[in-house]
Amino acid sequence: MAAVIHGLWEKGDRNPLILPASIPIEDTRVQFELTRYLSDNWTPVIEKDVDGPNAFPNQLDGEIPNLGKYAACRRVARTIYLGSAPTATAANKGLEDRRIKLGCVMPGESTAVFGDALRRLAASSTYLYQDHGRYWYSTQPTVTKIADDRADQYKREPDKIGKEVEKRLKLDLRKEGEFSRIHPLPQSGQDVPDDMDSRLVVLDIEHAYSKDAENPATVLAKSIFESRGNTPRLYRNTLVFLAVDQARLQDLEEAVARYLAWESIINDQTALNLQPSQVKQAERIAQDDNRAGDIPRGFGSYDVCRCCCSGYKWL
Repeated sequence: MAAVIHGLWEKGDRNPLILPASIPIEDTRVQFELTRYLSDNWTPVIEKDVDGPNAFPNQLDGEIPNLGKYAACRRVARTIYLGSAPTATAANKGLEDRRIKLGCVMPGESTAVFGDALRRLAASSTYLYQDHGRYWYSTQPTVTKIADDRADQYKREPDKIGKEVEKRLKLDLRKEGEFSRIHPLPQSGQDVPDDMDSRLVVLDIEHAYSKDAENPATVLAKSIFESRGNTPRLYRNTLVFLAVDQARLQDLEEAVARYLAWESIINDQTALNLQPSQVKQAERIAQDDNRAGDIPRGFGSYDVCRCCCSGYKWL
């Protein structure tokens, strides 16, 4: 405690109380006292997810002014660490959210800010677990970290992302809406009949639109518009084209990679030897990602649906 008080005095801390959130864990003297009876595995957890110049809570506080004003993420992370690390092997581990807020909030501050910080940390931290309203740090990476690693791997496999988008587009485009027919993902004019009915032509993500005059979407659309195979097209004005915007394509690809990552974790839960809390977390996030109630069409994953709806544009 002497190291804590000395550290706070050096920093000029004027708070009326010393709460768990006030403990300067980034101070090497304080950190030594807090970890001397714990395994060495806790040091990288602190550096990455709790406190320090490069810790994730500091990054969040820096990115979100409303949280940074109170150093809310850092204070929440400190509180959870101090309340959960000593009992990491207990049967009923972790802290309830109300106790976390009790360990953070100073007189006159709003608890809602710290609730927001807690939600953001729980969604993206590497070592922070949650289950049944309780939160705790562990020396093992969470399923979120596994999902992030797998999403990065999918980003390096564009064929798998393209197939997933193609599958979802074809499923969704079974609904013609105001069009007589929809032609999903044609590769040439031969795939689009020359009829009098009004039809929608949706191009695949390999043919994206950009401001470049010779962008892939415009080139393919022009080819389909002018002819069907070797025969000039007669009913050109019956075709309407839809293509993904190159500027939004990365958002769509990242959303699909994330969706595939969570789906693969659920499918591999036995091989990954996931804890029950990890399985519940994966299922909850996958269920949230598949929520499409706010989107007028059934494109599947909420993130994928949102990115697709905002990413495609009329030519």
